[in-house]
Amino acid sequence: MRFSKMFLRLTYFNYVAKKINAYFCAIIQNFINKKNFRFMARPIKETPILFGEDARRFEERMKQVRRETPEEREQRLADYALFLTMLERGKQARKKSV
Repeated sequence: MRFSKMFLRLTYFNYVAKKINAYFCAIIQNFINKKNFRFMARPIKETPILFGEDARRFEERMKQVRRETPEEREQRLADYALFLTMLERGKQARKKSV
């Protein structure tokens, strides 16, 4: 094979390789941009406004105070203590793994 033909083939090969590289880089960049976009904050939707009977019922329910029974309070505090112990164990496990 003559030098000029070999040079042309290598030049064409480099050209194709650059085009393929640019194409795949564009695909990867597009994927990264979409992935990051998916986790961005979303706008807060407008809060619906209540009118008429719905508004009256809502206002009445907000005026009523629900009292917590001693058993409910004890269960809530026990759940909170359990959560705190789980949180502490998770921190300890992360410290051990590092």
